[in-house]
Amino acid sequence: MPVDPVILDGLQPTQPAEVFARAVDLICRRAYSPRARPQTVAQGRRLLLEVDRHVFHADYAACQSFDARPLLPTIDRPVLIIAGELDEMTPAAESRYLAAHIPDARLVEVRAAGHMLIVEQPVMVAETVERFLRAD
Repeated sequence: MPVDPVILDGLQPTQPAEVFARAVDLICRRAYSPRARPQTVAQGRRLLLEVDRHVFHADYAACQSFDARPLLPTIDRPVLIIAGELDEMTPAAESRYLAAHIPDARLVEVRAAGHMLIVEQPVMVAETVERFLRAD
């Protein structure tokens, strides 16, 4: 999945701290919905700033280069895809693509949630996962 080049470059371990912090700020703006509690976003930002830069950059570089689309039709297990309607990191169209190309996929789009929907709406996510796991 394509990663914004500004984010990928800003996460380079050799970048000055202020460039890294701007990349983290951009991630937070795109990962949380506008309805996320400011304290939640601030805590997420603090945690991201503590991540080892090499690991952080490697994670996003892996996202940039990984493409499993050819394998989707071969998935032979039920799959639950939970997507935030306002997710700017992994837009809803990407989740819909997954659901359309995985044979036994179920897509749940969470209204007014971003990429960090498990933090923004943990009860709803937990209930959705529980229903999926209990289904036959």
